[in-house]
Amino acid sequence: GEAIVSVIDARGELLPNTNVTVTVTEMQRSNVLSIPREALRTEGSQNFVYRIVGTHLSRTPVQVGVVNLTSVEITGGLASNDTVVLGAATTGKELTDGLEVKQVQ
Repeated sequence: GEAIVSVIDARGELLPNTNVTVTVTEMQRSNVLSIPREALRTEGSQNFVYRIVGTHLSRTPVQVGVVNLTSVEITGGLASNDTVVLGAATTGKELTDGLEVKQVQ
C-alpha cells in the first residue's frame, strides 16, 4: 500500500525529499498467546491447528486475533502449555487428525 506520512526530524538528520523505509505498527498486543503463522491452518472459514496429545495429532479449532507476517494471536482454543505442529519435518506426510507422531526437540 501507499501512505503519506509526516516525519518529525528533531535531530535534523534526514535530507529533504529522501526515500525512506518505515515500519507501521497498526496494532500491538502484549502478553498474549501466539503461535508461528505456519502452524495455523484454515479450511473454509474454520481456523485450526494440529496439537500433539500424547503420541497423536489432534485437530483443534482456534480463534485468532491479531495476525502479522510471522505470528498469530490465539484468543481461544489453546492453552499456553499446548504443543502445536508446524509440519512434518522429516517424512513430508500430510498432517491429519489422529496421525501418530514422535516429538523431537
